[in-house]
Amino acid sequence: MLPSLRRLRFLLTALFVGALLHAAPLSPAFQPDDRWAAVGDSITHSGTYHHWINLYHLTRFPARPLTLDNCGISGDTAAGAVRRYAWDIAPHHATVATIMLGMNDVTRALYTAEPPSAEILEKRAAALAAYEKNLRTLVAALQADGARVTLITPSIFDQTATLPAPPQVGVNDALGACAAFIEKLAAETGAAVVDFHGAMTRLNAELQRRDPAFTLIGPDRIHPAAPGHFVMAYAFLKAQGAPSEVASLTLDARTATVTHAGNGRATAVRATPTGGLAFTWAEDALPFPLVPDVAPALAWVPFTADLNRELLTVSGLKTGTYQLRIDGAAIRTATAADLAAGLNLAVEPATPQARQALAVAAILQDYTKLVTTELRGIAQFEHQVMGKVPHPITVEQAQPYVTARLEALRKNPPPARSTAQNTEFYLERKAREAASRAEAARLAAAARLAAQPGPHTYEIVPVTPTN
Repeated sequence: MLPSLRRLRFLLTALFVGALLHAAPLSPAFQPDDRWAAVGDSITHSGTYHHWINLYHLTRFPARPLTLDNCGISGDTAAGAVRRYAWDIAPHHATVATIMLGMNDVTRALYTAEPPSAEILEKRAAALAAYEKNLRTLVAALQADGARVTLITPSIFDQTATLPAPPQVGVNDALGACAAFIEKLAAETGAAVVDFHGAMTRLNAELQRRDPAFTLIGPDRIHPAAPGHFVMAYAFLKAQGAPSEVASLTLDARTATVTHAGNGRATAVRATPTGGLAFTWAEDALPFPLVPDVAPALAWVPFTADLNRELLTVSGLKTGTYQLRIDGAAIRTATAADLAAGLNLAVEPATPQARQALAVAAILQDYTKLVTTELRGIAQFEHQVMGKVPHPITVEQAQPYVTARLEALRKNPPPARSTAQNTEFYLERKAREAASRAEAARLAAAARLAAQPGPHTYEIVPVTPTN
């Protein structure tokens, strides 16, 4: 296939996928100094959709602070979130909250290969009724505390991919029923909606038509890996109406003037004796850092086209090939026609702003890992084992519960080693809880500081004779 036809097919696929993931109504954009409580189960506790959203916000709006509080707990349900609300969610004083629950509420064990009995069908209906009751209570509590609430329909259970894990047909349909209730609840309460479930179901089906073993989710059919979470983040940002532009600059080389500057400023524009152009460009944002974890998702959703455009356009150059240099370093070569059409610098890994964005991503990754492992690990144990103990809980209070839990686990080892590990490490984590919170705050502040953009000097230098 000719390169132009391959490109056309990619663009058409990107447009189609973008339509699949369009979510309406729009979720309110974050406001400066918002405190965001992300309430959920393991897909929030250990997942990264909120991490990617946070990273986008940090690099795109470095002057608008956003505080993210992970309020997910592995294995949790809407009923569990209600029970822990007073000590685990309310203290964050969220101005905006997202809720994504349902994966555990539907009780996946009720969905097997056997035809369901009347008793099983009754239990399935009761599980959905409990979900609806408790989700309604949770929304009311958050709104009473002043939070703007966005309900996220649950991410999918992949019951269609060709995978070793049992398909448990019906689980994703039950999650679809949760999504339908969310739409109804949002209409009643004024909450916003972001539809992960519908968008992911459609996209997953489309990609499985090409490869039956493909899945947006992991091999367990439940937990998306980083690319799947990135798709979720893309859907969320699109629902918020997030801007595609990092910054944009258009120059006329014939007159050495700026004809357009978006989200930044260009100064000291001048023609060079060799027939090129030099200038200083100060952007107000950084490109989104395209870390390796998200690479597969870039083929599934048009993230770059929709949300990561840092466009440099130069018209009026004489025909020829030019080298783009930033701060003295060669970035790439381009023809005069390429420059006139515009270069998306967000996809150029060698630019200083791309390297700066990667440094921000590394700091934020340390923050997310610390919160997920240490702070949410503490909350998970206290919620699941010490749910009725008043908070705050001391190490001394927790000791007998840890001892009893370890003894129970020795007698009945859990299927997942992580359950035992969380118990084994709880006392160590609890002893350093204050230090972990301080370190998380330090890392969040360091990421914000590292995300502040600065000016860079640009040169467009002829590398072949110009005409």
